[in-house]
Amino acid sequence: MNNTRLATPAQIQVYVNLGSNMLDMPNLELAILQAQDNYLQPVIGHVLYEKVKDNMAGYAALLPYLIKPLAYYTEVVLMTLQAIVITDSGVQTLTSDYSTSAPEKLMKQKSGLINDSGKQAVTDLVRYLTKEKNEDFLNHTRAAAPIGGWY
Repeated sequence: MNNTRLATPAQIQVYVNLGSNMLDMPNLELAILQAQDNYLQPVIGHVLYEKVKDNMAGYAALLPYLIKPLAYYTEVVLMTLQAIVITDSGVQTLTSDYSTSAPEKLMKQKSGLINDSGKQAVTDLVRYLTKEKNEDFLNHTRAAAPIGGWY
């Protein structure tokens, strides 16, 4: 299995407001990998996903369309991986034993907003792949379509 990250922490930071104490965290690396495996791969298909990871330079035009939704879903994954606080400065890890994590209601609200942004970014990704007539993506969507089409 190729554990290539499609984005660096700095590229993720362009789209989401992560606290500075999260940028070098090992959990951030793990969150990026989990987000791309769990959220991007099902959208673009395994074949295209592996091709992009194996030859990122060859897919330079596609990468911005992948990184934007990846950033939002990385933030969602981070919220599940560690104790966090949500501040005006963004999502941050708890830094002491005396910190209290964000209330569940606030975390659900933040997660919902992030998911909405992620869904819009995925829509932009799908539009781009469709416009570019990417064969691997089109084959993936044909294979995933139910008998009789989508509707």
